[in-house]
Amino acid sequence: MAATTAPQGGFAVVTVVALWMALSVAASNLGKLALSRFPFPLTISLVRFGLAAGLVGLGQFLASSRPPATLASTAARCWQWGLGLGLAGLTTNVASRMAVQHISVSFANTAKASQPLFSALLSWLVLRQVFSRATLYALAAVAAGVGLSAATEFRFSWLGFALAELSVLGNVAGSVFQKLLLGMSRGGGGSGGGSSGLDKQSLFFVTNAYSLLLLLPVWSLSDEPRALLALAHAGRFAPEVPSKSALPLEAASAGASAVAVLVLAALLAEAGQHFVSLTVLALVSPTSHAITSSCKRVVVIAASLLFWRNPVSALNGAGIALALGGVALYERTTRHPDKAAAGPGAASGGGQHLT
Repeated sequence: MAATTAPQGGFAVVTVVALWMALSVAASNLGKLALSRFPFPLTISLVRFGLAAGLVGLGQFLASSRPPATLASTAARCWQWGLGLGLAGLTTNVASRMAVQHISVSFANTAKASQPLFSALLSWLVLRQVFSRATLYALAAVAAGVGLSAATEFRFSWLGFALAELSVLGNVAGSVFQKLLLGMSRGGGGSGGGSSGLDKQSLFFVTNAYSLLLLLPVWSLSDEPRALLALAHAGRFAPEVPSKSALPLEAASAGASAVAVLVLAALLAEAGQHFVSLTVLALVSPTSHAITSSCKRVVVIAASLLFWRNPVSALNGAGIALALGGVALYERTTRHPDKAAAGPGAASGGGQHLT
């Protein structure tokens, strides 16, 4: 019986990991494709936050018959932390979308591999953490790889690179907020507005709900008139809203329904990869999850290079490999199996899982 169960369990893990990678590839490339047809990143992020919060509320209601008012009450109780989580999620998601309007998907993902640099810097500044020599070597490899990739990128943009790094900074800050809040919840701490009873799904809801509330006034003053006008013209960009995309797409614009379907597909893929990531974490150890996440980034970069047919030089490829190898080494030297709930990727509510 045990011999039969083990292969079945292994097959389930492989299937879920493959689904995670497929959704990540779809989210990254459909996201850029959607922006090329509908260049309004604030509007897309607004819909994404609403969709993600709604899916969590629906999922919890169907699984445990908890009314949506329960989640809303939880979000209201921890409003101080919610504002910080919302700002971090907003920065991560919007900056990531704006970045791929200026740089390729492959380079954006390579730039985001610099996350260990920000995590280590924050740990050193706030916690005065001292790192091992192996960890410092890993961080040096990440920095060198990202720098080499940037120096040899075919279509490099300082604005796109800065936005990608801003997205990483927002993701790191959001992870810190979430770990602190989860720790207070487990310890029964009440500072920060009644955080008891929070779990990862509740945190995901709080992050997206507050991101939505913070983005709404900015969107109403910026994207709303132009986005609605573009949709009113059957998906054609209004004369005063020219497309800045340099992608190899047909000049003819799609209809409003086609644009809506494309945007929705990209957002569902983003939401799906977050929930599947949590499923993978429940099936494997945090260390295995981190290694799989590094492999996933390799798959996403390779798939985007093939999909968009971006030219890659030998030095650029070496930079990508060096950066990703540094990330893998960093994960190996800093993660421990007994810190299951502390992994920053385990409770990510901002972008990325979704980026």
